[in-house]
Amino acid sequence: MDLLEAWGLTGVITALVFDTTASNSGVHRGAAKLLEQQLDRKVFYLACRHHILEVLVGAVWENLFGKVKSPENPWFKHFKDVWTDLTTDNPTTLSIRQKWLNKKKKECKEILQEILRSEKPPRADYREMAELTLIVLGDTPPRGIHWSRPGAIHQARWMARNLYSMKMFMFAEQLEYDEETVVKLERLNLFLGLFYTPMWMSSTLAADAPANDLQFMKDMMKFKRTDPEIAQAVLQKLETTSGT
Repeated sequence: MDLLEAWGLTGVITALVFDTTASNSGVHRGAAKLLEQQLDRKVFYLACRHHILEVLVGAVWENLFGKVKSPENPWFKHFKDVWTDLTTDNPTTLSIRQKWLNKKKKECKEILQEILRSEKPPRADYREMAELTLIVLGDTPPRGIHWSRPGAIHQARWMARNLYSMKMFMFAEQLEYDEETVVKLERLNLFLGLFYTPMWMSSTLAADAPANDLQFMKDMMKFKRTDPEIAQAVLQKLETTSGT
């Protein structure tokens, strides 16, 4: 605050940009709240969209597979260890029967194909997530099907849950998972493929955030009919995540 005053900026601050860790977004002692108190006025919160979405997929994973207490996810470690033993020419894809979910599937495929065909395609890991989503939805990415070697397995990596979960589902038969695990992976991939990936890929468009957030919440309310546990986990986390 002293630095802001020295530079004469306190009167022109209208918004705060931050990730959603408690040290920044806490409702009582978070940095954003403390700055507001010292400025003696409300300012607009621009919480990092990717941090918010990361919290949501974390809640879904925990709901299905339980809390991972170690720095590295053991599910991902096992998959990474056996990756070179897998045959990748016949991945399992999602079978979707509900009419409204098939409509979402079509919309998602169109959005991702357009993004991947753009003059400035997304960076490597975002691109991989978009391509894996198309594959798990039964489509082929613009540059064809390519499989990247599994990367970091520590929980600090944003994309790990998404990338590993999709590959684990598509090769679940070779991995000899039990039926319960396969069903959980299918449920997770239905959420990732139809709702999460499109939301993630559009999250940098700040002007569209209010409309996108509202549509996402409406989708989750409707998704309760299909998977009430996942939908409720997402909605509860949205309610408690500052900045949403």
